[in-house]
Amino acid sequence: MSEIGDIIGKKLDAKPEEQKQEKVNDNNESDENEEVEQLEKIEEEPKPKKKPVGRPPVVHFETKISHILQKKSMNRGDLYRVIADKYPDEPISPDAISRIVSGQRRFYSTATLFRICGALRVTPNQVLDWEEASK
Repeated sequence: MSEIGDIIGKKLDAKPEEQKQEKVNDNNESDENEEVEQLEKIEEEPKPKKKPVGRPPVVHFETKISHILQKKSMNRGDLYRVIADKYPDEPISPDAISRIVSGQRRFYSTATLFRICGALRVTPNQVLDWEEASK
């Protein structure tokens, strides 16, 4: 208690200018402490997630056609060239082949299916992915 009394006594004995200076110093210290606390709070807060820009990512499915192409050491471009050579009157676009192989396009005509099967020398059962209908 005597320390507190000494501090209070010094402040009372001090001139008004010194008291003002001490208040300013006390305010500066408290301001610095507040700034440090605010910075610590900011660092602790999780950063908000940014919204994705542009197109959503494309989801690729493993399809039987992609496995057949891997086994035959072919890529989508090779499949396109084989189909274009074998069926010049009815080619399939590279974009359509890419979507079928990646699984983005699940519904296509039987003519397209037969052209793909003829180019790969496989049967439609080896190419088609079956899904059981839920009851």
